[in-house]
Amino acid sequence: ANSFQLKFYSPFLSLTFISLLLIGCGAKSLEDKVGTRPGMVAPSIKGETISGKSFDLKDLRGNLVIIDFWATWCAPCMREAPVLVNLYANTRGQGLEVLSIALEKKNDGRAEQVGNRLGFMWPNQLAEEISFVRLNALASAYGVTDIPATFLINAEGKIILGKSTVNEIEEYLNETK
Repeated sequence: ANSFQLKFYSPFLSLTFISLLLIGCGAKSLEDKVGTRPGMVAPSIKGETISGKSFDLKDLRGNLVIIDFWATWCAPCMREAPVLVNLYANTRGQGLEVLSIALEKKNDGRAEQVGNRLGFMWPNQLAEEISFVRLNALASAYGVTDIPATFLINAEGKIILGKSTVNEIEEYLNETK
């Protein structure tokens, strides 16, 4: 009877022991995990800007960062772009950076042309060739299934606002001034 009870409780005891071990060793908190919920470390973004320079999101630490997923073929993105341009212009030099990631069906320079026409004056612009938004690795890492999708990251590289609009980010920044 005792061996049956030991086998019955064995998985429970193992889980309890592992849990206590993790707690005792300082298991990672939510704030140390990578993800897109507030408080989590923003997923890594590395690539080449549309101007050909190497880009790493970690290089923007120390600044607030707006990450904006958009596309030239996306009408809601075109409506939101002037708000982002205005926000960037009004906060330039105040520790706010913008990273725009164009998800284009064909990476043929159109994102750069349209971005210039819209007034994208920030240096951090990436263009990704995609067939579907959901299949893009960067969009997937941020849980982006449709665009526009905008995120706000703090100076430590952690998510403040996930999947927001530029207007929501602007409201947040105005409230925290």
